[in-house]
Amino acid sequence: MQLDANFNTFSSSLNWSPQGDFGPRGGWGDFEVHDELVTNFGLGLTRSREDRQSQPGESVIENSQIRLSDGTRLFEDDAFGTGGRVNRATYKMISLDASVKRRGFDVSGAYYARVVDDLVTEGFIPVEKLHDWGYQVQVSKMVVPRKLQVYLGYSKIMGEYGDPRDHVLGINWFPFEERLLRVNTEFMYLKNSPVGYPSVPMLVGGNGTVFMTSLEMVF
Repeated sequence: MQLDANFNTFSSSLNWSPQGDFGPRGGWGDFEVHDELVTNFGLGLTRSREDRQSQPGESVIENSQIRLSDGTRLFEDDAFGTGGRVNRATYKMISLDASVKRRGFDVSGAYYARVVDDLVTEGFIPVEKLHDWGYQVQVSKMVVPRKLQVYLGYSKIMGEYGDPRDHVLGINWFPFEERLLRVNTEFMYLKNSPVGYPSVPMLVGGNGTVFMTSLEMVF
């Protein structure tokens, strides 16, 4: 979502690592291969008042749009198939996450709940608010310390307009044995993808297998 000149967006996050040594920037994956168990817990809260004009174009990489759980953009004309449209809405979300690392293993999970309400509409819209929730889990292992990592992931959304999900198998190769640079290869199986735009290798509503390879650098 884009930010406008009004003070109507609030976002906060809280992270707690009881052992104090979870890894730089809270990065997932036990790249450091901790000898002792380390954990991290997170909480995120977001609230924003949005309108049609504040939504970015579909091809804008640095922003996301409010969508129904089937991927339909909330503010597009006839989004609900009733001829009406939504002009303004309030977006609220809470997220919880937790991770455990030890001896090259990382087990991570996250849960979120989203409410979109206070709708200002034209014509007939069949709902007064949207309520969705979802989760993801991921397990990774450094099979070669500081060099090669494999991971498995699964995520699912339970929404009023669809229940999309995905399965992921990936490999990270760190050629210089540093988090700074990695080569990522990933296989994904998508079921009713709820997102899709030029900067991601998937289409809204897409089903099937996606394969991609990327070179990523952290500054």
